[in-house]
Amino acid sequence: MKKLTFLVLTAIMAFLIASCEETVSPKAEFREQYILTCIVDVSSDSVIAILSKTYDVDGLKPEANRVDPAVTSAEITISEGPASFKFSEGERQRTDTSRYTNRQQYYCAKGVRFVGNKDLKIVAKLPNGKVLSSVTTPPPTPEIEFSYKFPNDMVDPTVNWFIAGDYYSASWYPVNKNHFTFPRLSIPYIKDTKSGRTSEQKEIPLYYVKQEGKLVPYYPGPNQTGYCSFEYNAMRTTFKNISEGSTEPTGYILRYIDFELLEFDAPLSTYYSSTKGVMDNFSIRAEEMVYSNISGGLGIFGSCRKTTVRKRLNPYYITSLGYKTVE
Repeated sequence: MKKLTFLVLTAIMAFLIASCEETVSPKAEFREQYILTCIVDVSSDSVIAILSKTYDVDGLKPEANRVDPAVTSAEITISEGPASFKFSEGERQRTDTSRYTNRQQYYCAKGVRFVGNKDLKIVAKLPNGKVLSSVTTPPPTPEIEFSYKFPNDMVDPTVNWFIAGDYYSASWYPVNKNHFTFPRLSIPYIKDTKSGRTSEQKEIPLYYVKQEGKLVPYYPGPNQTGYCSFEYNAMRTTFKNISEGSTEPTGYILRYIDFELLEFDAPLSTYYSSTKGVMDNFSIRAEEMVYSNISGGLGIFGSCRKTTVRKRLNPYYITSLGYKTVE
């Protein structure tokens, strides 16, 4: 889970950096600016930050630049109240070397642990004396409740609709209208084949819609309401689809169902909205500058929290599908 979270946040930061680079028109008067990108996952014990700078190119193609704009040898600290953590420099092999061939430079603070719902401050002192800084407030730990308490707290999608209704719903609080949340219901399972065992996951959609004879899944998107509902029919269909195309359902081991809630703080929600084109009170108009909350430069300092609630599955339901519940 930590590896997955690290990869997701790295991908977000790479996207944000690319977006910042493209805001500089090569035909406008060039003005060098520095870009700080840092997304704090308060459920993790490490924080990654990336420093770069704007650059000029001949012509109209920013991608023509082959000189890595990364800024090294800076001093970066992040603090929550009196607790302060210093970043150290690191590098790693790039997955994409089509533009830059050197190793990717980054800064990392390890062994950190933040409470959440308290101000975080980041300060980056560059070798030339310039200072970049920002403040954000991470989301608090949410309280999550479900619409129906199954017997023995074991989820069973075949529950009588007259008792539990047509939907398995989750609600959470507090709800911050300036935050985006991303709910996700999934089934972790082990696939046992002749070539070995693999741990996999199957996401459950909110519902399925039949289009041209095929069932099309619809998954949750950004949420500001504080609740979401999954059709029991969609849950049953997804469970059956796990072994689709396989003649040996006993090669699948299922025990749990996971509800995950990823919450963005206000700055990260605003940036997400501006780049994804969501038209709401977060949206930034086309004639406005790309959103930045970095004092002294450009970029984004934001935070998020991932909360996971794991529920056991009714073993009788799992075995009725031909799957196993024990290894």
